[in-house]
Amino acid sequence: MSFIATLYRRLVSWYGARTVQVVLAVIAILAVGAVFVGTQSTDTAPEADVSDAATVTLAPVRDLGGTGGSATVLGTVSALREARLETESGGRVTSVQVKLGDTVRAGQTLATLENSRERAVVLQAQGSYEAALAGASSGNASVATAERALDEARISAMNTYRSSFTTVDGVVRGTLDTFFSDPDGAIPGLLIDGRGQALSLSTERVALGDVLESWGTSALGSNADADLAAAEQHTKRVSALLATIASLYAEDKSIPASLQGQTAVLAGARAQLDGTLASISGTRSGLNQAENALTQARIAGQSGAASASDAQVKQALGALRLAQANLEKTIVRSPISGTVQSLTLKEGTTVGMSSPAAIVSSEGALEVLAYVTENDVRTISVGMPVTIEGGITGVVTQLASAIDPNTKKIEMRIGIEGEAPTLTNGQSVRVSVTGVSEASETSTVTLPIVALKMTPDGAVVFTVENDELVAHQVTLGAIRNDSVVIESGIDQSWSIVTDARGLRAGEKVVVK
Repeated sequence: MSFIATLYRRLVSWYGARTVQVVLAVIAILAVGAVFVGTQSTDTAPEADVSDAATVTLAPVRDLGGTGGSATVLGTVSALREARLETESGGRVTSVQVKLGDTVRAGQTLATLENSRERAVVLQAQGSYEAALAGASSGNASVATAERALDEARISAMNTYRSSFTTVDGVVRGTLDTFFSDPDGAIPGLLIDGRGQALSLSTERVALGDVLESWGTSALGSNADADLAAAEQHTKRVSALLATIASLYAEDKSIPASLQGQTAVLAGARAQLDGTLASISGTRSGLNQAENALTQARIAGQSGAASASDAQVKQALGALRLAQANLEKTIVRSPISGTVQSLTLKEGTTVGMSSPAAIVSSEGALEVLAYVTENDVRTISVGMPVTIEGGITGVVTQLASAIDPNTKKIEMRIGIEGEAPTLTNGQSVRVSVTGVSEASETSTVTLPIVALKMTPDGAVVFTVENDELVAHQVTLGAIRNDSVVIESGIDQSWSIVTDARGLRAGEKVVVK
């Protein structure tokens, strides 16, 4: 107290009694105000805590995730049948006659390469052929000999037509069908890795069965050349399918034991088909030559042995056919009717042989191609129902037997049931496998990852009791896209917090 009194006396002596008293009064007022503010802050603090409480949303477990082996993945809509066209010769693109998205018919010209030289050769060959015909008409051709030659050519054509069917049918039944589990069934199963082509190859095998049945019961008609042309087309179709199978077989690293050692068999079968094609081509050429020779003989109107002019006509005709074939290689045509999905060629650019030209997909027939993880595929089986985005139903038609090396996932193909006017080729859609195979059905629960909180003791989900978060530890299983399987620790009757990020056990919350 003596120190305070001494300090007061000195302040009075320095500043005066009135000034010192005013300053002390101000200090006293400020002290009282600070105490009052502190008291008010203490009284209102709990209200601030309540207003800052987190707001959470609760939902039943059964609504947040499915049970058992359901899976949702992203898929791509693709055409069931499509043609990938390549150029058969190189050169500058002079015209492109279609646009992306155009509808084209089978045989329609899509683009043309520079072919002025080929057209000149065709014109020259046409002139040579007409000159040979004119020379033969003035020769000493025999009508009777020409008629006999034509009869022989027709007999040869009949034999070739039947033998071609025998060879092709033998290759299909004896070689090609060994690569399908049920070749005569509605959906033949491919026994080797199809690398995305299994369904289209199975579809082509079914179509070939109908072709062979019709071919086997038919005989060579009055238009022998047209029938031989059809036989040639059927043979090429089988040869193309066999070539694809051989390519897939060479790339497959996990060939079944029953199919091992088939490389030589495939090569032999392809050689048989090549010989058949050569035989058909030679027979057609001989038939045409015989018909032309008879025409020349009748024009000449005289009998006698076949003259050298007949040989000249044959040579000229062969040169004309060769020139026409080379010209055709400069024209890109669509082999099927459908929609142009891709168009690589552009006017003025130069392309090489076997360059990609276009992709034409058939209209209407669509499927969905998706990829699933190794864990998901354990709960999926062929024939399982699928729901496609937009309420469209489908069914799993194929599951690959191995992981795709590019996507590191397993390919799944889904057939679309009924019409799907809302789907277009190339569209990305979500697909959900709605059924569970009996062998894979379990009592596990799948939850969104955001509904889980990772703690040092493991993953937990939150329920709310008396406006306070209660943590329940769960055991995690496989991760499926943005969800995770809960193997144990949860009851499907619970209502849990839908987003556990940033929350902690015991925290006060407001339920929305």
